[in-house]
Order: sequence, then structure tokens, then C-alpha cells
Amino acid sequence: MAHFLKFWCLFLLFSLSLLGAGSPSDVDRYLLEHAAVDKYLLYVTDVDPESYRFVVSNNMAFHIAKKYWRTDPLPEVGDEVQFCTLFNAIDKDLDKELVGQFACQFSYTDRLRRIWMPKESKKYCLSYVATQSVCIQPDGWVFSGMYRDVFELSDGSKWMADKEGKFPFKKGNRILLTKVYNRWVIINIDQTDWMKDSKGKSYMYYPEVSVTPYYIPEKVADE
Repeated sequence: MAHFLKFWCLFLLFSLSLLGAGSPSDVDRYLLEHAAVDKYLLYVTDVDPESYRFVVSNNMAFHIAKKYWRTDPLPEVGDEVQFCTLFNAIDKDLDKELVGQFACQFSYTDRLRRIWMPKESKKYCLSYVATQSVCIQPDGWVFSGMYRDVFELSDGSKWMADKEGKFPFKKGNRILLTKVYNRWVIINIDQTDWMKDSKGKSYMYYPEVSVTPYYIPEKVADE
């Protein structure tokens, strides 16, 4: 019995060593300093009460949808802004401002607000460059290898998908990179997708992917 237990312990140690084996450079990329990643956080830098328009720290401007001016107040300068995609019912009477646009929340409240982005703001977006598949768990005696897609953006940064899947990106697609609570998300604003609910009603939305920072170039981290 003692010989069996000794063998089993040695087997477990060897298996764990295989699972932990990986490129040190890949491990280092997972352990990015918060100061580098925080460069991508977005804060309100300007507010125009007349047009219900606000500008964020990467120069993008957004408008609160006119339909919600009375119920959705503007943010204040300095507020952090977080974005997420909206599921908009496909309806001929739907306000064009809302089709495929966003929801956002400001640092002083958890309430989501409907907003839209004017075309001139899209030039400040990052764009998608390429995808590479990386191994996050090598083959071992117990588990098979695991892989994740890593997306490279136009500033040289790389972001790893939190889950496996098929992701709708084409080279040059403009990306809105945002933090939502404790996770990062990339929203493809150059493509729209749609889905149906249980009642058969169709909804349009911008596809988004939950990601983890994988590599932040020094020129971004030092800005």
C-alpha cells in the first residue's frame, strides 16, 4: 500500500509539472502591471448640456439618445465611462440613433444609459489587426492541451479571449475597447449581428468579446 501511495504522489507531481510547463514569456504577459492596462480606461473630459454630448479621454464623442434626455442625465467631467453592447429590436419604427448602438454607465451610478456615437468619432477607435492561437495548457498525462485566441490591435496591444469561440473580426474593423466591472471587452463597431428571442422577435447588436490583457507595448504603458 505504501509503495502504491508513493507512486501515486510521484505521478501527481509529475503531471502538475507538465501542466505548469510553459513559455516564461507567456506567463509574464499574463502578469501585466495595472498601471499599464489602466491607460485604456476612459474618463469624461468634456460635457455639452445643449446637445447632450460628452467626450472621453481618447477623444471619442458620444450623445445620449434624444428620446432619453429627460430620464438620463449627463455625466460629470472626470467620471469613468464603461460601455457594453445593446440588443435593439429590429423594427421599422426604431430610432436610427439606437440601431446597433451602445449602453454605458458612469462611475457615480450603475444605471445604464442609451447612447450613440457620431461617425467622426470612429477615427479614434483602435482597429483589429490579426488573431493568433496560443497554448494556455500544454498536453499532459491527464488533460489535453487548451488554446485561446489572442487579438492584436492597431496600437500593438494584444488581448486574449476568455473563452473559446468563433469571433467576427476582419482586418481593419474598428474596435471599442472598454472595461466593464472587473473584465475587459472589445466591441466590434464595424459589424452587426442579430438574434431571435423565444417569441421570434429579432434583435440587432454589435458583437463583443470578453478578453484578458495579454501584451501591452511599452510605448502605451509609458504614456
